[in-house]
Amino acid sequence: MTKSKERFVLVDRYLEISNNQINIIDKKGKRIKNELFSKSNGWLIVIGVVLTGNIIRKLINGFSEKIADYISIGIQGLGLLFVVYIIIYLIFRHQWQNHIEIVDITSIEVDSEDDFEHELTLITNKKREKKMSFRKLENQIEPLIEAIKKRNSRVIIKYI
Repeated sequence: MTKSKERFVLVDRYLEISNNQINIIDKKGKRIKNELFSKSNGWLIVIGVVLTGNIIRKLINGFSEKIADYISIGIQGLGLLFVVYIIIYLIFRHQWQNHIEIVDITSIEVDSEDDFEHELTLITNKKREKKMSFRKLENQIEPLIEAIKKRNSRVIIKYI
C-alpha cells in the first residue's frame, strides 16, 4: 500500500500531507525539528545562560553583605524565571512540533484580510494552534483545505 503525499507551498517553507499527518518542511526538503532554537529565539537562550552564570558566580564566590548584591541577585533571578517561562511557553504552547496528526485537528481558521497572503490557523483538540501563511497568487489554500477535509471530515472551517 503506497502512501499518497501532497505538497503545498507556504510563504517560507513547504507543507506535506500524508494519509495521517501533516509535516512542515523547509525549502531544502528537510523536516524542521524545533523552532525554539531559531535565529529569532536564540537571544533568549543567551540571556538565560548569562543570567544563570552571573547568579552562580555570585553565589559560589560569595558576596558582600551589601543590599545592592541582594537586589542584584533578586533582579537577575526574576529575569531568569521570566526567560525560563518564555522558553517553556515557546516549547509547549506556542511553537509546537511541525508534525501534526490530521485526526487531532478540530478546526481551521482562514484569515484573508491581507492583499497578498492568507493566514491559516490549525487548531487541535488540545486547543493548540499552528499558524501558516500562504500566498494568494499560488492558490494553495483551497486544495489544502480539501485535502484535510478528505482525511478528517469532522474539521470545522471558519473564514474570518
